[in-house]
Amino acid sequence: MTGIIAHEDRLYTLMYSNTGPYTVYVHDLTGQQLHSWIHEDRGNISARALAVTNNELIIADRTNKRFTIYTLTGDRVRNIPCDLIYNDCLTICHAADNSILVTNFVDYPELYRVNLTTGEVEWRSYKVSDPIGAVMYSKETSGNGTMQVNIWTVKAATGEELVQY
Repeated sequence: MTGIIAHEDRLYTLMYSNTGPYTVYVHDLTGQQLHSWIHEDRGNISARALAVTNNELIIADRTNKRFTIYTLTGDRVRNIPCDLIYNDCLTICHAADNSILVTNFVDYPELYRVNLTTGEVEWRSYKVSDPIGAVMYSKETSGNGTMQVNIWTVKAATGEELVQY
């Protein structure tokens, strides 16, 4: 398995076999497989990370340096080129709006945000010295429905806050 993400009442896994292509499997919470689809379109690819945003599944493809976006039932929506995808050590997660956070934790550790509509890298940060992953959460800050979304990094052993974005 190269990637796994839970969304609502489904579990999406990205699997690789030495004898076959990358495949996305969708299971319900009881473990029953609901459907699957092949994620391969140009020979040798290296797909590593999954995220769900706006009811679309995003797969990071290192070989082709892009994010491939699917509906949650497996229809390809679009590809978004990203030259910053250059190794297998990355994670992605949904950020606010139509964007994702990407962590790269080898060679040049960084955290960056990609707009999935334009493909633009909205910002990059090197403040976190060894980012292994990112998780987003949002919190309603007032009664008018506005949301404040932040990123915090903490020491896992102590909970000590290191950086707040």
